[in-house]
Amino acid sequence: MVDENESLPMSVDVQSEERELKLANEEWARALAQKDRDALERIMADEFELAYPFEGDDKAQFISDVVEGVVTVASLTPHSATTRVSGNTGLIFGSETANWRYRDRDLSGTYRFLRVYTRQEGQWRIVALHLCTHGQH
Repeated sequence: MVDENESLPMSVDVQSEERELKLANEEWARALAQKDRDALERIMADEFELAYPFEGDDKAQFISDVVEGVVTVASLTPHSATTRVSGNTGLIFGSETANWRYRDRDLSGTYRFLRVYTRQEGQWRIVALHLCTHGQH
């Protein structure tokens, strides 16, 4: 017979991990909008990769583009987001409206996104980001 109380600590741990992941994700959005190099360096894993529309940009290139104004993010407004944690891996996926520009191109619109995080040195760091417009799959 399974004691229902035995599963409670795991459930509480997962909820706590998901809350921490959501906070890291909010810090990510704030750091982008504020061009905060130190926060981006802290939040992004060294092995960070970005897909669409910056095919293959790594951490150094992406941070440089944000800080130098090549990428400007005025706002990220979430419509839906699902958070999942499994061990040291966290996923946040959903849709959002992004008001942003890349190399003088206005890329504002509604996007589906997937952000992959990993727990490194006790904190959540983003490892990969994939974006697609609602028409893409």
